[in-house]
Amino acid sequence: MLKTFFHIVTTASLELPAIEATALLVLIAICLVTRHTRAGLVATYIFAYRWGWRLFAGHSIPFLSAYLFFGMITGILTVIAIMTDKND
Repeated sequence: MLKTFFHIVTTASLELPAIEATALLVLIAICLVTRHTRAGLVATYIFAYRWGWRLFAGHSIPFLSAYLFFGMITGILTVIAIMTDKND
C-alpha cells in the first residue's frame, strides 16, 4: 500500500483552478500584512487539504479514508494548539 501511495503522489498531475490559487495568494498576503499569521496558516491548510482531496478522489477508498482520517486529525490538533497558545 505504501508503494502504491508513493506511486500516486509522484506520478499525479493536479490541475489547480486559477481562481483558487489566486484567492489563496491574496488571502495569505492579507493575513501577513495584518499580522494574522494563524488565520493564514489555517486558510492555507484548508486550500491544501481541498487540493489533496482532489488528488486522492479518483483512487481507491483506503487512500481516501486514510487522507480523510489523518487530515482531520491534523486539522483538529492545529485548532486545539491555536486555541490553547498563551503567546497572544
